[in-house]
Amino acid sequence: SEGVATKQLTATTDPKGASVSWSSSDKDVATVSPKGVVTPRKAGKATITAKSGTKTSSITVTVTGELPPDPVKDNTIYAAKPSGWGKIYAYVYTGDGATAANNAAWPGVEMAAPSATDGCQQTDLYKYVVPDSLAKGAKVIFNDGGSQQYPGSRQPGLDYNGGIVKWDGSSAALGAVECETTIPVTSVSISGDGVKDGKLSLKSGASAQLTATVRPDNATDRKVS
Repeated sequence: SEGVATKQLTATTDPKGASVSWSSSDKDVATVSPKGVVTPRKAGKATITAKSGTKTSSITVTVTGELPPDPVKDNTIYAAKPSGWGKIYAYVYTGDGATAANNAAWPGVEMAAPSATDGCQQTDLYKYVVPDSLAKGAKVIFNDGGSQQYPGSRQPGLDYNGGIVKWDGSSAALGAVECETTIPVTSVSISGDGVKDGKLSLKSGASAQLTATVRPDNATDRKVS
């Protein structure tokens, strides 16, 4: 789980070939797909259950370590979902009439759900990555895919000129987001003259220079002790 590593589970039924459904007791810790693929989300424990007919079988999945932060694109809009909205969509457009361009037909594109590993630490906000072609001189209308929207009907959207911004769910403007992304260390390896298969032999009184290689090269804290 130092990085996202999935695991394929297999359920064997008697008689063979019976349909199986999968479930997780805590989707914040680990999710499981309809085909039995487990994906870690955060440190903790979750029970994964396979069910066929009235019979079930379960295992405990333990997730350890830190998951890497989600990458954040240069043109990203975060938004708080207003109370009473079941979903939140972002309709982004430029121009008017024959020159108009949009990200999709109304109601636009559904924003991604909040993520505990958001790279800008906006863990309670929904997110949408704006196409580069709409990242200047654009306007944004947030809506629930139904009758509720902001700004209101027949009003122009909120101004958007690119960058990472957020909407608080009620304000008539988008606010800038200062994004400080932390990139974790994924591995450390030791090398040096005489090092082989993780071992080093030295005669009394001799010395050897060891080198620690930290990955990735752009990790935030590459200090080695």
